[in-house]
Amino acid sequence: MNQTHVTLLATSALALAALSPVSALASPGTGSACDAYWDLQYDRAIELAKAIIASDAAEEDKLSAYQCKACSHVERKQYDPAKDTIAGMLSFDPSSRFSPDTTYPPAVIELYNAVRDSLYPGTTDINTVAVGDFEDNSIFQGKFGDLDFSLFQRALIHTINADLAEATDLKLVDRQRIEQITQELKLNQSGFVNPEQSVKCGELLGAQSFIFGQYMILSKDKVRIDARVVRTATGEIVLTKQVTGDFSGDPEKFLALEKELVVSLASGIDQIRSGAGEPSDLRQKAEAYFDQKNEGIEKRKGYVESKFLEAEALSLEDKGKFDEAQSVWKQVLDADPNNTVAPVRIRVLDTLLQG
Repeated sequence: MNQTHVTLLATSALALAALSPVSALASPGTGSACDAYWDLQYDRAIELAKAIIASDAAEEDKLSAYQCKACSHVERKQYDPAKDTIAGMLSFDPSSRFSPDTTYPPAVIELYNAVRDSLYPGTTDINTVAVGDFEDNSIFQGKFGDLDFSLFQRALIHTINADLAEATDLKLVDRQRIEQITQELKLNQSGFVNPEQSVKCGELLGAQSFIFGQYMILSKDKVRIDARVVRTATGEIVLTKQVTGDFSGDPEKFLALEKELVVSLASGIDQIRSGAGEPSDLRQKAEAYFDQKNEGIEKRKGYVESKFLEAEALSLEDKGKFDEAQSVWKQVLDADPNNTVAPVRIRVLDTLLQG
């Protein structure tokens, strides 16, 4: 295990958690435990989390305490207590996950998958979704400004994950896990519509919905995205959606494209949840999320550019090129000062590079 990478993502976990509507901030007690974690006071975070777990705190607060405690143990390299904490979390709520994965260190995700596999092999959760690859079938090979259009693939997947996580109560399977399972099964995109392969993959991922597709950049300012939502229990395609839109740099037009795609995906997952007898309002939640996101978007002239830059920065982090990644995150902030992820990433990388 690359400890530098783990440390980076662990610290990133602390900071990114603060950006989302995390339940840990809902009560002073849970907030104190997570604050201690964010301040790198791991022993204190563990003790505070223990107290919350043993109390009559709300379910969401207890789950957040379990997560803070597990992450703190990992930072202390206390892997057995971390496993026990994750097992306790799953016993408390078998559907719980560390989601989205970008909020947590890889070591925690690895331990979670190992513990879950040992406790609940072959089980799926109606509220868990896996976002797979979107193949690049572009006919136009060019650049968006100074940025290579090949970055759009990573940007698209990152955006879908981020929007679904922010807009709904869905749990997203981490990318690391998806890549591991699809490689083990030697599964390509078409394999997910094969009932036998789809069921197996769904069980290993713990997800009843799988999203994948392709995109085609048609010209310097137009893209077509084809997305599918598959019910992993049967391999049935419950939604096929094609959207064609503009990304010439107009933030309002790009957000409209983003909204049409994500709201449609939420609608497809609604069908799967409703088919299982569970009332679902994901589409309404997604629409409300984008209505709020649309406020003031016309002033964010660099919104589209920031999406490409985010993809470049994340790719550099994956390669361990943290200095270069920090530089690109600063470009993200220059392009879109309202970006909420970039300031945190810059601070996280600065701490790492100085240490």
